[in-house]
Amino acid sequence: MTNSEPDLPPGSVRTERLLLRPFTLDDLPAYVRIRDEPSVRDWLRSPDEPAAIIAERSLRHFMDEWRLRGYGPWAVVDRRTGELLGHHGLRYMPDFDGETEVLYTLSERVRRQGIGVEAGRAALAYGFGRLGLGRVMAITLHDNLASRGVMERLGMTYRRDATHRGLPVVYYAIDRAEWQRQAA
Repeated sequence: MTNSEPDLPPGSVRTERLLLRPFTLDDLPAYVRIRDEPSVRDWLRSPDEPAAIIAERSLRHFMDEWRLRGYGPWAVVDRRTGELLGHHGLRYMPDFDGETEVLYTLSERVRRQGIGVEAGRAALAYGFGRLGLGRVMAITLHDNLASRGVMERLGMTYRRDATHRGLPVVYYAIDRAEWQRQAA
C-alpha cells in the first residue's frame, strides 16, 4: 500500500491494483449500475426503492462522512482501467457505540479476485495507522459466507451475534494490537 501521494485527492490510497479515493458525484452512474446488480440488492436487503435513489443517497452519505469525519467509504477504482468496482472503507457506526466499521460492496464481476481483501488491508492500515483507531468492526448477515470470508482473511474474528436495522447479523472485529501482530 502506498499512502497519499501529491497527485491524489486527500484521503486516497493506492494499492497494487486499486485506487481507493473519496467518492464524487461523477461516480454516480457507475455506482447506480453496481447497486442495481441482483446480488448487491439481495445482500444489502435494499428496499423496493429504485437503485438510483439508494445509490445517490449512499454516495452522498459517503461524501458527507469524509467532510464531517475525515474518513468514510472509498470509491474502489481499478488502476489499470479507471473503472469503478464498488465501495470499500471505513464508516462511523453510532448505533454500535461509535465504533468504526469496515464495509464493502463490490460488483459481481470482480468478486473472488482478492479485491475485497486488498482494499480491506488498506482500510485497516488507514484506520489503525492514520486514524489511530483502537478497534475496527464489521457486520454481515449470518449466511453471507463470502463477506465473512473477507473478514476472516483480514484477521477479524467473530465476536457475537447482533442486530442491525432489525436484521440479525454477525459481528466481527480486530483490535489494533491484533492487527499489529499480524502485520509484523
